Amino acid sequence: MKNITVNITSKCTAECRHCCFSCSPSRIDKLEVEEIWKVVNYGINSEEINEIAITGGEPFLYEDLVFEIIKAVSEKGKIVTCITNGFWGVTYEIALAKMKKLCEL
Repeated sequence: MKNITVNITSKCTAECRHCCFSCSPSRIDKLEVEEIWKVVNYGINSEEINEIAITGGEPFLYEDLVFEIIKAVSEKGKIVTCITNGFWGVTYEIALAKMKKLCEL
């Protein structure tokens, strides 16, 4: 199984010393939306690619985009993963609602 990873941003809600990408709240660099979709569409349309991973920094800083990508990849029957630090799970209710939406997609 081949996969591709889309690192959409270096901005993160955390500043972990062990981060291999040196992401932090002060980083402002991110891929342009057109670039992101170019990579995602390549993965969706390639018979060689079975999985597309979304990461950052913290990809859920761009939640609507992440949900759009997950939906597009899932609709094509491909595996989609997302690496997050879970900053958005500030309460059980919020975390549960987000996880339900992710499962629906």
